[in-house]
Amino acid sequence: MLVTDKVDAYTNKPVWLEHFGSYSKCHKADHGFFQILKASYDCGVTVSFIIINANDKGDIYTFCEVEDLEKSVKILVKKD
Repeated sequence: MLVTDKVDAYTNKPVWLEHFGSYSKCHKADHGFFQILKASYDCGVTVSFIIINANDKGDIYTFCEVEDLEKSVKILVKKD
């Protein structure tokens, strides 16, 4: 999970995904409060990255739980 005030930098040009290896496919989904980038790497691993907007105030969020992103797209966070 990434918490940032620069969501566009992570979603518009996701070249940072290459730090984890070569990937063949990248799926992007905008769920309002959070974004999901799902990358399928050449080694056979698929990783879902959750990106939460911290706004310009630098809000801090604590990760609590993510349930089956493919089906229910439910994320629970606690704002500190």
